[in-house]
Amino acid sequence: MESPRILFNNKKVNKKNDSIISTNVRNAPQKNQTPKKQRQTRSDKKHDIKINLTMTQRQLLKRITKKVKDNASKNQEEITPTFVCTQLLKKALLMEKADFPEVPYPKSDSKKGRAKLEGKYYNMLFEYTVKWDCSYAKAAHRIFVYILEMEARGIR
Repeated sequence: MESPRILFNNKKVNKKNDSIISTNVRNAPQKNQTPKKQRQTRSDKKHDIKINLTMTQRQLLKRITKKVKDNASKNQEEITPTFVCTQLLKKALLMEKADFPEVPYPKSDSKKGRAKLEGKYYNMLFEYTVKWDCSYAKAAHRIFVYILEMEARGIR
């Protein structure tokens, strides 16, 4: 069967509404609808930060994760690269008088490491973003690479 446009010389054809319910009823506003309340955020909310990593940095992170997992006595399934990345970043943020050297930032299509920081650490990271005039991800990468290299020296 041919389409309606071909049958009617390419002119628009009004389609008949075959619905039993009239259009006025379907689009009627809801009665007694209360505005939705804004959900409160948790006070202990964690902020997810994605850190671009090169292949060698990812390999180092996996080796450190395995080392931590082997040394852990309990809950080995909870030790993931995200957990280790978070712990290393927290450790680095708590270091006093640490001078984090500038490092090249990998392309955004590279693999990512993740860190889930509590508000306290997120605010500390914010201070570095202001100081270095960069994004959270770039500041986290700069700090993470520094602490990752320090931990890697301990493995070798």
